[in-house]
Amino acid sequence: MTRTGIQNEEECALLTAIARKLYDHLRSAPPFRFAMAGVEVDGFRSIHELDADDLRIDGLVVNEEICSQIECPDTLEAFAPGYRWQPLISVS
Repeated sequence: MTRTGIQNEEECALLTAIARKLYDHLRSAPPFRFAMAGVEVDGFRSIHELDADDLRIDGLVVNEEICSQIECPDTLEAFAPGYRWQPLISVS
């Protein structure tokens, strides 16, 4: 949606709204291991790059199997059946 990142609060609000729509769609998506909408989110390319500290990142959704492998914090909330997440506050 952007090639230059977020330049102002208006762009941040727009990208956050788009991310929320993507999360709404993700709730009924086919099975997946983890997902995140945002700016520059390509840092996680495999499950082996994900650890418990990363689970505090706003918007990160993980399936319960991953939670059992890396000890998800209790602060993660229900996202959809079989998934937990750190709720998205805003895209930044």
